[in-house]
Amino acid sequence: MFKVIERSSSIVWNFKRGVSSNSVVVTGLGVVCPLGVGARHAWSRLCDGETSGVAISDNRFEKVASKVACYVPRGGEEGQFNLEKLFTKGDQQRMSLSMMFGLVAAAEALKDAGWKPKTEKQKVR
Repeated sequence: MFKVIERSSSIVWNFKRGVSSNSVVVTGLGVVCPLGVGARHAWSRLCDGETSGVAISDNRFEKVASKVACYVPRGGEEGQFNLEKLFTKGDQQRMSLSMMFGLVAAAEALKDAGWKPKTEKQKVR
């Protein structure tokens, strides 16, 4: 699933630099944020007035002026980011957490858009 996204990102990046004439428009939504994973889940929590801010209690951040943070929820429940389910150990070592968040959001946007490539050319686009 994520290889298609990586290739698509490369094509879009090359297009912006004038190397490729292929353009990609994704008409779906994908969200990974402190309110949760999934556009519908996060939007529902936002509309319900829920917050994701918590007090920072980790000693690693004692020199940081702010004492409030918003974390992306992790775990196996709906709306939580499940790192082990979505990525191999090797992927987790090669990619930053923000890259993995982006890939999950992009995959959700493609699914939401209903994009189901059938040919190899469509998969590369």
